[in-house]
Amino acid sequence: MPDNYTKLIRYTISPENCSENDRLVRALVDEVSSEISDGFGYLAFDLGGGDFLHIAASRKDGVRERLHTLPTFQKWAEHLSDKCGVSPEFADAGVVGGAHLNEIIAIPRRER
Repeated sequence: MPDNYTKLIRYTISPENCSENDRLVRALVDEVSSEISDGFGYLAFDLGGGDFLHIAASRKDGVRERLHTLPTFQKWAEHLSDKCGVSPEFADAGVVGGAHLNEIIAIPRRER
């Protein structure tokens, strides 16, 4: 059976650490985009006020383990454990429905 999952991660970073968090998240998303393309999606939102929400979804075996081995993921996770005043919230989620998100959410792409 495939390792299907959707995970939500919500956390708060102090204002003085938001820029560093943005940099680390962008690097993580870039590496995920280039290293794990098949059967995996990752989306990160800045909710303002130091609050962030990440959504990771996998439809293929072994992707979760591969994500955790990426150097950028490890740097971000280390930063998160050091800079969060309150432990991040992790939740498994099931998709109830959705429509056309890829058409309306502008996901910035960085030039390589």
